[in-house]
Amino acid sequence: MIEFEGIISGDHECFCWDVDEATLRRFYENNLKHRISYFNEGLYRLYPDDLFDISIEDRKIKVKMEYELIE
Repeated sequence: MIEFEGIISGDHECFCWDVDEATLRRFYENNLKHRISYFNEGLYRLYPDDLFDISIEDRKIKVKMEYELIE
């Protein structure tokens, strides 16, 4: 089982999670510059497609997300 924590976010085009660098590198190891979050400093964008690109036998994924209600 793959488990990670992320902040619900987006890149103006699609849904993603903002995660720390260590979490992102579990899925993606190339140039991270274009993955920098627009909204959360020090975090990187992780897209749903990244989760399906991983080559593991057990593809169960558990995501812990936080959200903040802004009025």
